[in-house]
Amino acid sequence: MAESQKRRKYRVRVPFPHRGGHWTQKDQELELLRCEADQLVRAGRLEPVKSTKATPAAKKGE
Repeated sequence: MAESQKRRKYRVRVPFPHRGGHWTQKDQELELLRCEADQLVRAGRLEPVKSTKATPAAKKGE
């Protein structure tokens, strides 16, 4: 699958109708394609969730 087709996590800032007339809730996390999320991010309804990948801890004495 191409990089542009991967789903990414977004957090709802302002609720909006989503798929089948169901409404999202504030702080709900959704996995969307970038093309699905772009306009909602620009409108301030979604924000990308920051990646929380752990960084390797430095060894003692270095």
